[in-house]
Amino acid sequence: MSREIKFRAWDKVNKLYYHNVQNTYDEIIGDNFQNVLDNEDLVVEQYTGLKDKNGVEIYEGDVVKTFGENIYVVEFFDGKFNPISDFKDGVWEVIGNVHENPELLEE
Repeated sequence: MSREIKFRAWDKVNKLYYHNVQNTYDEIIGDNFQNVLDNEDLVVEQYTGLKDKNGVEIYEGDVVKTFGENIYVVEFFDGKFNPISDFKDGVWEVIGNVHENPELLEE
């Protein structure tokens, strides 16, 4: 089974997301994906290929929760997207992301 490969980028200066950056032209990021990768003001996050229980696409950097109200940050580590790769589609709910919702990660 294949998954769609796409990326979004968080602009640390302008505090906004650019979506589908590998196929987008923008005055700030240009029209070359390598420009996006080389831009130190942008944090590139990959789509996991999974959607949450509400049909929302899950990306690296998203904050998700499970049935038990446990909260996690989606990260690519050791060849997989943790922790969501360990469970089937639909048990997660995206509740924010690390850039726009850092308060979700406070104890």
